[in-house]
Amino acid sequence: MALDFHGNIAAGTSTGGTLNKAPGRVGDSSLIGCGCYADNLSAAVSLTGWGEPIMKLVLGKWAVDRVSAGASPDEAAHEAIDYLYNRLGGHGGIILLGPDGRVGMAHNTPRMAWGLQTPAGRQLGVTRN
Repeated sequence: MALDFHGNIAAGTSTGGTLNKAPGRVGDSSLIGCGCYADNLSAAVSLTGWGEPIMKLVLGKWAVDRVSAGASPDEAAHEAIDYLYNRLGGHGGIILLGPDGRVGMAHNTPRMAWGLQTPAGRQLGVTRN
């Protein structure tokens, strides 16, 4: 995701695919509103994880709507991962970026790699559960 100096936000998501996926399964690209979404008035989001539950919940849009309703990106990220698991038993990770530069990250997978570049510098990490 990116935030420019005009306050415009954008989201782009690439997926590594699913190991041992079922024969005939088509995928490995993020669907807008599900794994990737951006709205200048609320937030940009990128998700990774089990695609089917994320798609069923249109989870990217769901999380962005929480920011629009007043939640911080961090609150919305944690709410989204809780919703994913509680509703469908899904696993994944999420990064949300607000138009004010606030970032939220959450996951319920064993670990999630992430990177953040700001004017203050670069931060990289692997968060473990």
